[in-house]
Amino acid sequence: MKKIIITAVILFCGVFASAGSSESKKIVRTDIGLASGIPFYGSSSVTDGNDRVNGGDYNRIIIGINADVTFRLAEPVRLLVGADSLCDFIWNGSDYSNHLDYAFYVGLKVYPGIGGLNSSIAYALGRRTDFLNNDVEDTVISSSAWGNGFRISLEYDFSYRHDFAAAPALGMYYRCMPRGSSTYDNILAAYVSLSF
Repeated sequence: MKKIIITAVILFCGVFASAGSSESKKIVRTDIGLASGIPFYGSSSVTDGNDRVNGGDYNRIIIGINADVTFRLAEPVRLLVGADSLCDFIWNGSDYSNHLDYAFYVGLKVYPGIGGLNSSIAYALGRRTDFLNNDVEDTVISSSAWGNGFRISLEYDFSYRHDFAAAPALGMYYRCMPRGSSTYDNILAAYVSLSF
């Protein structure tokens, strides 16, 4: 527990120490963003629950957040540590089928030398929690098994090699997550984030 607290304090201090410096001097950087996308569920229990709610007109909102911290290893390569979540809200009157997907990831981010264009590949550990309520069943809350998957992204970072204290980045990611029983969820999302 002490190691976790010490690591968190070092990261916290590093983020604020690097906030006002240019990209070439930043060792630690933080990105926080909003996302939206399309989840492709592999479990028939999820799709069946969605179909029961989807009878007739229905409403749907998909929104997510992502945050990561990067550590410069070399000029074009950064170590990436982060988390993202995607919330899929589906409802029709009092019936709903909501899904909260969340994952933690660690990997590498590489800038190939085309402005702020970068790509990352990361190992991801994640889970999905489902909230279902319809005429057939009362509220049912269930969670998938934790899965070991991967996450790849393509992003354009407007702060790369500039002296901006904060600047936006636009990107998209694909995350493949095993959910147990030979089922997989595939998440495709686009995001806008702010780099500090």
